[in-house]
Amino acid sequence: MPLFRSHRCRFKRTNNPCCSGTYIENVAVNKEVTLLGANSGTSGNSPGRVSESIIDGDLLSASLQIISDNVVVDGFRIINGLNGLSAGIWMSSSNGGITIENNIITNNMMGIYANCDSTSYIQNNLFDSNNLPGPAGETGIYSEFTMV
Repeated sequence: MPLFRSHRCRFKRTNNPCCSGTYIENVAVNKEVTLLGANSGTSGNSPGRVSESIIDGDLLSASLQIISDNVVVDGFRIINGLNGLSAGIWMSSSNGGITIENNIITNNMMGIYANCDSTSYIQNNLFDSNNLPGPAGETGIYSEFTMV
């Protein structure tokens, strides 16, 4: 069942996390939203993580494409971002105020393509085996033109 159509997945208004399970899709986040996975608030390398909410890009493009300001992605496992935007999480150069935290980001060409135009936060994530073939393969976080 798609992540954004799932009645089991609640966003900013209720702050209820998505259920564990695998969501095979390439999600374009085009509005201010807080996405909470089953492990929201739990560091990516914590042994206390429960069954994961997995966003699987199916090797077609970025698992998550963020094209809005003020987006939070917290507590997911992000996998299989390859062709097209070539990352687990792809951030637009015209947006900012993005928080990526407490995720496991693995098996992508790039873990995160961080290309935002204002302050954003990437913290408490676990990057592992982001080494699928491609021009920027074997990269946990790749950045161009990002303001620091």
